[in-house]
Amino acid sequence: MPALVKRMLDKGMFLFGYMNLLDDDSEKQIEELTALQNKRVNFACDKYVIFCSVMFSISICIFSKLHQGILRLLSQQHEFLV
Repeated sequence: MPALVKRMLDKGMFLFGYMNLLDDDSEKQIEELTALQNKRVNFACDKYVIFCSVMFSISICIFSKLHQGILRLLSQQHEFLV
C-alpha cells in the first residue's frame, strides 16, 4: 500500500478518504465518501450560481451605463445637426 501512495503522490494525485480493507464495512465507507463528494459538488454549484448572478448583475449595470452614454452622444449629435 505505501508504494501505491508514493506513486500517486509522485503523479500529483491526491487521496480523499480511505478504505479500511480489514473490515467488511466497505459499502458504508463508499456511501460516506460519496455523500462527502456530493456535498462538495453541491457547495461548488451553489458558489457558481451566486457567482453567475453577481456577474449577470454587473453586466446589466455596465450595459445600462454604456447604453446611457450612447444615447447621450446621439442626442448631442442630433442637437448639433439641427
